[in-house]
Amino acid sequence: MADSCDGVCFWLVRPGAARGWEDELPVQVYCVACHLLVPSIAPHRTRWVEWLVRPEPGWDGLTDPGLLHQALTAAVAGTGGAR
Repeated sequence: MADSCDGVCFWLVRPGAARGWEDELPVQVYCVACHLLVPSIAPHRTRWVEWLVRPEPGWDGLTDPGLLHQALTAAVAGTGGAR
């Protein structure tokens, strides 16, 4: 998901899958007790949070944490650690 106003991206992973990432990556990890605004899957743009990849039937919307960690690590290495 992405917040188009603030330029922030969000990925959903299973609870605990990103534990410790804040120690090695410039990311904010939210816990299961946090509430996030999740956009409708209807195909319309809003001023707020929207899906970058719209969930399809049968997909739970979760990102593979291993692949996400690799991608974030590579992105940080390419930007010199920018948040």
